[in-house]
Amino acid sequence: MARDRACLGRPRRARANPDSHGDRVARVRRYRDHSRRPRGPPTLTKCYELLGFLAVRDGAAASRDELLIALFDARDDESARSYLRKTVIGVRRLLPPEAISVSAEGRVALSPEIVLASESVRLERQLAAAARLQGSDLVTATEHALAPLQGGEYFPGIRSAWVDDRRGQLTELATTARAAAADAAYAANQYPRAQRLAAAVLAADPLREGTWRTLMRIHSAIGNYDGVITTFAQCEKALRAAGIAPAASTRTLLDRLRR
Repeated sequence: MARDRACLGRPRRARANPDSHGDRVARVRRYRDHSRRPRGPPTLTKCYELLGFLAVRDGAAASRDELLIALFDARDDESARSYLRKTVIGVRRLLPPEAISVSAEGRVALSPEIVLASESVRLERQLAAAARLQGSDLVTATEHALAPLQGGEYFPGIRSAWVDDRRGQLTELATTARAAAADAAYAANQYPRAQRLAAAVLAADPLREGTWRTLMRIHSAIGNYDGVITTFAQCEKALRAAGIAPAASTRTLLDRLRR
């Protein structure tokens, strides 16, 4: 994915918007969790990582155990705990002192007056909004939402457990959205667009048999009957590699579409 940004700093009045809590927005500095690895010493990199972790929690506090599991691969030794403390201190230096709190139980939370404007969270919201549309509107909105993914992976170069999990979530979300957009583009007779989307889905997940069927229908619609047969063969090969046979509905579609 392209990058995540957080606009951070002292709260100031601003017009309400979908990314703000109430009408207060914090703004001073941006960080990226996509396309470019954060520069600086390891502690600074962990600061950005902690901010990214808190961003996807939408204001919920994180316990010390949750942070150690997510950011330090479940290590619970003195070294990891010390690094976590330094990371929290580092975030406090990036933000106003009152922006982050640590409870007596060790729970870390951002002030409600601090808004993290995360592109990955925005992606989730925009894809949810796109899914409520139909036809060409759904396709256009989905492609617009997915555009930041062209910039690179989520938090490049970082291999913390939560980052790996988050990458997987975003990949699955994007693939599912593209599959729906491919179906919508096909239904709207936008065959080149549908073919491009379907190909992207299958490159990410060749076991999506429903998208193989969509691609077969696209080839049939443009009169490429050899493409129908070739697509079925590719589907069969991909499924066989996973020990799966094509569904009866896929074979039935092949018989109906080929000439």
